[in-house]
Amino acid sequence: MIGYAPPEQYRNKKVDIDGRTDLFALGVTMVEGLSGRHPFRDGARDGGEVVRRIEMGPLALPSIPADHDGRLGDFLSALTQRRMDCRPASAAEALSWLQELSGR
Repeated sequence: MIGYAPPEQYRNKKVDIDGRTDLFALGVTMVEGLSGRHPFRDGARDGGEVVRRIEMGPLALPSIPADHDGRLGDFLSALTQRRMDCRPASAAEALSWLQELSGR
């Protein structure tokens, strides 16, 4: 569905599609779950505008009341970077970061 795919996926750059593609979708889903709004699709006129919003980056994060030190926001921002080399390198790295945030 449009709005969850990062640039390398909607551009069909198959050699660049890897686990970081899924991390982008996870980050968008987490932001949507926390805010109740899709960060790219809400208010967009059409799919082209959604793609432009993803391309423009960075994602405007919602206010997260429990995120006093901004670390969750940093994590979500990293997951949703339009450049794949700016996202965590793997799901294992993202999980480790999330576990650190939760104090595990």
